[in-house]
Parts: sequence; C-alpha cells; structure tokens
Amino acid sequence: MEKTIICLAAAFCFCAAANAQKPKTDEPREIKPKDIKKAAETLQTLAENQKDSVEKWRELEAKAKQALAAAKERNARFDPNSPKAIKKRLGSMTLEDVINDPKLRKSLETNKSPLAQAYLTICQMNESLNTVYDKKSNEVFKASIDSVRSLVLERHKDEFEELASNINDYEFVMSELARVFRLVDKNGDNATVDQLSQENELVYIVKIPYAKNTLTDYIGKSNPKRRELCQEINEIYPDFGYNGPAPK
Repeated sequence: MEKTIICLAAAFCFCAAANAQKPKTDEPREIKPKDIKKAAETLQTLAENQKDSVEKWRELEAKAKQALAAAKERNARFDPNSPKAIKKRLGSMTLEDVINDPKLRKSLETNKSPLAQAYLTICQMNESLNTVYDKKSNEVFKASIDSVRSLVLERHKDEFEELASNINDYEFVMSELARVFRLVDKNGDNATVDQLSQENELVYIVKIPYAKNTLTDYIGKSNPKRRELCQEINEIYPDFGYNGPAPK
C-alpha cells in the first residue's frame, strides 16, 4: 500500500514537472530515467522520514503517559487527604486533638475512606454530647459504635470507649438532669454545683458537656427562666418530663 502511494505521488510530480516545462509548441519533453530514479528516491526518503516521525511521536507519547502516572503516584503519597496520609496524621494525635482540629475535620469530610468516615462519626458523636439530647441521632450513633470500634486506631481505643459509653448513657443522663433540676428547686439557694458534686449527685451528669453546662446555667437562673429552659428542652426531647418550678 505504501509503495503504491509513492508511485502515484511520483507520477503526479512527474506530470506536473513535465507540464510546467512544456515549450509553447506543446511538444512533449522527454523525462530521463535518472530523473525518474532521483524523484523516486526522494519520495521514498520522505516516506521513511514520515514513518520515523510517527514512531518518535508514539515513543514520546508513551513516555509522557509514564511520567504522568508516576506524578500521580507521587502526589498520592504526599496528598494530605489521601487515606494513607490521613491514617498517619490521626496516629500522631490524641482523640481529643482529632476532635478539636477544624482542618482535619474538613479533610475527614472530603475523604471517603472507611477510616476517615469512622473518625468523622466520632467527631459527630462528640458534638451530639454538647447539644440537647436528640433520640433519633443518638440511636444512629449507638448503632454505629461497633463498626467504628473495628476501625479506630489502637492509641485511641480507650478514649473512644469512654465516648461510646457516654453515647449509650446519654438518655439516662437526661433523666438524671431532670432529677437534679427538681433537687435544685427543692434546695433553693443552697443548691450549688460543688455541693451537689460532694453529695455524689452529679456522677453521670458531669460526663456529658451539655448536661453539666445546662445544670450550671439552671442554677444561676430565676424561676421564670428555669421554666423557659425546661420548656426548650421538652420541645426537643418530650420525655424529659420536668417543667421547672411551679410559678408562685
């Protein structure tokens, strides 16, 4: 096929040359054999050079693809959001530091590896203990404890178990908070966090940030404000079951 193309091209060139050099008398001009041979050799050289160029471009393309693949592999090793980098970063921190690192939190949110998602769940679990108890989300967290436990790094296991215990106990702690609210209202001005702690009334409450902070807030409020606070809690968690001190 390639030889056919060369021959056709040669014939075209020869005809064009002959026509261009015709005398005005339209008499045909003789084409010498050596000219035909030279033209054929020239076309053959051009064809071979073209073939060499294609092969060189293919070699360059292959090398470029190899370089791109190597670059992607290097980027994966140094990408701070890669699963390997995330694991290394988590392993250098306490679980408390992990929970309180906003930059790491963003990395966990965008990384879909099982490990990153497990630690994102841990962060969300901890957040839930800083807001009023929500039964629906708490049940979801309790159901995920075993799967998260299977992925958490060894250095974080103790801290995670404490967090998991608080997640499991949160509903009970809300009943404890309602009980201590009643106790505060009964004791009046004599009720303080220190006094209640000394009497071992806050053993579970102090483990949940929301419960501990809300109790401190409750003690410092007037009776009308205490009723408002209880109403807010009951709107989110109807089973709280305490409406605050009766109005006088």
